[in-house]
Amino acid sequence: MSETAAAIDYAKYPYLADVRRFVEEHYPGLSFEIILEKDNRVLARAFERIEQAVSQARIGEPGTYTYVEEVLAYYASIILVSLSASRWLADRYALAEAERSYSYMVNEPPETLVSLARMLGVKARRSSRSIRLFRTRRGGYIVRMYPYAMHFSDYLRLSARLTGDPSWKLVNQPLLEGWVYIDRKARLARLLKEAVQARVREQIRLVEEVPPPLKPLADKVSEILAKYGRTFRREVFFEAPGRVVPEAYPPCIAEIHAKALRGEHLSHHERFAIATFLLNIGASVDEVVDVFRGMPDFKEKIARYQVEHLAGLKGAGTKYRVYSCEKMKSLGICRADCGTRTPLSAYYRNLRRLKKAQREEG
Repeated sequence: MSETAAAIDYAKYPYLADVRRFVEEHYPGLSFEIILEKDNRVLARAFERIEQAVSQARIGEPGTYTYVEEVLAYYASIILVSLSASRWLADRYALAEAERSYSYMVNEPPETLVSLARMLGVKARRSSRSIRLFRTRRGGYIVRMYPYAMHFSDYLRLSARLTGDPSWKLVNQPLLEGWVYIDRKARLARLLKEAVQARVREQIRLVEEVPPPLKPLADKVSEILAKYGRTFRREVFFEAPGRVVPEAYPPCIAEIHAKALRGEHLSHHERFAIATFLLNIGASVDEVVDVFRGMPDFKEKIARYQVEHLAGLKGAGTKYRVYSCEKMKSLGICRADCGTRTPLSAYYRNLRRLKKAQREEG
């Protein structure tokens, strides 16, 4: 199927604009640095974007800011985020931009959505394929139309964090001649949301040249973080080492916990694993919620409800068990053969060894 590239609104998707060409087109003869010195509105919108990302994990509409100001403010904001040297903020900002893009993409015409995919480096195309899913008892077939297709290599990459839900697993998708067929615009947009998040995060990481007008403003970003209590906590979360001892964690839990402390994204299974583990060794709901507080997509109300559910305080009242070591291996989050059946067994064995060593030293 032949397709023509659709026009892209860079105010909606500013990370797709080439900032040098954009400046040359809209401000002939001026540099990005000079614009930042002359236009306070660009900097004001840049800080507004960062504050919205920190406070609500979603960047709002530009309001009275123009199309040009919005694009330039995006590039100013990623430089400021880079200057903060905060991994949490970088992840949070990328997530916020991706959330905003998703809200636009689900309402875009099919041609525009496919053009966006290609600009993000994703092999996607329109499709008019009808696929027979299964045969009915009366001898007929259930047929479904699939208006989009994505190359399987891109599908695997973009669905990696979504496969906690079996509906995203490759084995459950129509796959023909190397293309995964997608039946709804919202599903394609959800996959592209992952691509947006990766693009923004990469742009933040690649910032090298910092315009002089932005260098003195890094402290203001720190003030925004402090305003919302988002200064990153590197200290150990638990203050009762007699009850919860991080030094005794098995390698799988230690790695997940370390990722949480660094503010890195955790998969669904990693979150389930560490939450159930901590609850089963005596950590309180508050302590477990604190583990997730550094996540870029952290929302207190949702996190607390989910932890209370795992603790048996919500729903049917069933306290969830920790994954077995066999399950951890199948999920790819086992990090060593501890010779035990569950991470709990490894923890209590390590705890006994630590206590024994302390007694011998005493």
